[in-house]
Amino acid sequence: MSILKNIKRFFAKREISKSIKVNKRSAHFPKYSDVKTVMLLFRSDVEEDNSKMKKYAKKLEADGKKVYMWGVIDKKEAESTQRAEYRLFGESELNEYDLPCDKLVDEFRNNSYDMMIALYCNEELALDYLLSHGRADFKVSAYKEEGAVSDLMIAVQEGKDEEYLLNQILFYVRNVQSKD
Repeated sequence: MSILKNIKRFFAKREISKSIKVNKRSAHFPKYSDVKTVMLLFRSDVEEDNSKMKKYAKKLEADGKKVYMWGVIDKKEAESTQRAEYRLFGESELNEYDLPCDKLVDEFRNNSYDMMIALYCNEELALDYLLSHGRADFKVSAYKEEGAVSDLMIAVQEGKDEEYLLNQILFYVRNVQSKD
């Protein structure tokens, strides 16, 4: 990793930590049957090939959930999408630390969700930043040793993908009962 990339990563992690402190909230483990809206955050390598993410959304929609999706792509500009619930953003909407710009964060914070799922297994600081700003009753993601942004984190073994992560998340949120 280049020195510049390491410096950006350092400042990005610092901004995420600040955001976690500023956006304090109390976690609420919901009954899955009570969850009506779900936000999926994901990384998209190829904008045209998001069939996997759409398949995951259909899995949640089959459970009666309204699904919103936001994804980051490795392109300067993201092409507009047909569905209002589906938003892609590219490098042009990132700041000097490769985090979403204020305008994008404000747009993201305009809505609240019952559950937010970070559907990525590797480090995605731009998505972690959105997750830290997101307004959701419950947040779930893959396990991270530092900078925990989620209320529930699932350990994901090396070589496992987003489908494995989603299946684990769904298993736990469907089966764990809170005492609320």
